[in-house]
Amino acid sequence: MLRPTLAATLVALLLFAPAATVVADSEALDRAQTLLERDDGRSAVAVLEAALPGARAGDRSALLDALRQAYELAARQAADAGLDREAEDYRDNLRIINRKVGPKTTPDASVTAPAPVIPTPADPTPVEIPRAVPIPPEPAPPEPVTIEPIPEPKAPEAETRAPGRADAPTIADADAAFLAKRYADAEQHYAALAKANRLPEQRRDAWAYCRWYAVVRRINARPDDPAEWAAIHEEIASIRQLSPKNWFGEYLRNLAADLAPPGRKPRPGQMTVRGAAPEEPVRSRSQPVISPRSSKVKEATAPPAASNNVGQPGTPEAGWLVWETTNFRIFHRDEALAERAARAAESTRETQSHRWIGPAAQAPWTPRCDIYLYPTPALYSQRTGQPEDSPGYSRMGLNGGRVVQRFVHLRGDHPNLLTAILPHEVTHVILADLFPDKPIPKWADEGMAVLSEPTAEQDRRIADLAGPLTSRRLFKLADLMTMDYPDGQYWDLFYAQSVSLTRFLVERGTPAQFILFLQGAERGTVEDELRRVYQFKSINDLQGQWLAHAKSSAPAATARNESSSERK
Repeated sequence: MLRPTLAATLVALLLFAPAATVVADSEALDRAQTLLERDDGRSAVAVLEAALPGARAGDRSALLDALRQAYELAARQAADAGLDREAEDYRDNLRIINRKVGPKTTPDASVTAPAPVIPTPADPTPVEIPRAVPIPPEPAPPEPVTIEPIPEPKAPEAETRAPGRADAPTIADADAAFLAKRYADAEQHYAALAKANRLPEQRRDAWAYCRWYAVVRRINARPDDPAEWAAIHEEIASIRQLSPKNWFGEYLRNLAADLAPPGRKPRPGQMTVRGAAPEEPVRSRSQPVISPRSSKVKEATAPPAASNNVGQPGTPEAGWLVWETTNFRIFHRDEALAERAARAAESTRETQSHRWIGPAAQAPWTPRCDIYLYPTPALYSQRTGQPEDSPGYSRMGLNGGRVVQRFVHLRGDHPNLLTAILPHEVTHVILADLFPDKPIPKWADEGMAVLSEPTAEQDRRIADLAGPLTSRRLFKLADLMTMDYPDGQYWDLFYAQSVSLTRFLVERGTPAQFILFLQGAERGTVEDELRRVYQFKSINDLQGQWLAHAKSSAPAATARNESSSERK
């Protein structure tokens, strides 16, 4: 699902827009650039489209340049995920901003009535909707809300007054009221046309916009009457049926649920996207390094060779061959590699689900996880927007407390593909089922994922902690346990410290206790759960005990890493 199409935004901006309001254009550009660097095309598109309608004239060129990059990246990523329609929508929008818009024209009642330009919601409230209760901004990455586009209105056939009804409104009457921003009058005209079965399909979105405008006024009034809230919900549902592909109807439904009086359970109903990439964009080493863990945890190795194939060929899609198993679809160009990847993926799912979820049998994934095996670094980078040095990344979509999309993108040529990279990413996917309502903290997500990797790979990461331990240039655990991914210069430290802390807590108890700790912290506080689950007095107590553990274990990991490198 996408943002509203840019066509209406551009035409409204260039032909009908009033004087631009002051918005944080530089902030939007900075945020979008950060999202592009994180290869999050969808979210970058959302930020830039929201900023464009109110942008100052001098800033529009920079916003459009960034939006071109965002559309290109989002289109590639949608195509790789098999979302062909979504990818084409992004390409359509890219073509729109690459073409010039003609001079302003004035509608003439004597000729065919043009479709009115529907103001695109910005920030993300529609133009001139009262802001007594500001509509909140979208969530920051990595959980952007995915939304559908507003279809661009098309010009219908000319309309005349109904025979025998001199006072009956025409489309020209309704359009004139709409363009004059007299939305209440326009709504009455469009409603009368609809009742008489004379409302063209191209005017449905304009009619919906007028009704949204009225609904936002009612929401901003913050009524106390449950009956009024029930009527608001009913009206939103009716508008969504009128204009089902427009993202703003879904947005209003969620907003109304959040603002309704206490006792009314909000209905999330919005899909979020989570992503995980095991490596920083650029590594100085010749081979990407994945995070280490302690040898006390049972080492994960490459799945043993099986005499029978796992899965079977599926129907080719979008230029890819497909290999299917119970829980995975492998998109590939090499069937032998795809079958080995399928075996590794199913094996990882079984062992890591048993470790973190428990011995009970896990139901098959619905939907299955789509794994893309790119044959070359260049193709991987071209299709995903990731740098060629990146070994892979995963992305999950969640809706209503369950996972509704699972994607893993991998460099098929990587030497550690089956032993480390694939298990790491599949573990991220497994963990999404354990934390469907709120993202698992990044330090724990990465730390748990690397427990699926061989000890040699883990030791390469833990060795990065030796220098910071000596200089005492470390993240405070109170910061580490709440932060997102840091700047690139601190990635080695972030991974080394995250893995070391995860290993320390898992070995102090059990994997099940670690999950209980994280889930409890999600509902309460980290410090309370440290006391309850692990009997630490405080987070400072944890800091001291972990530091002593890290100092004693880092030299051994460094020695094992150096020994492994010499053997190679």
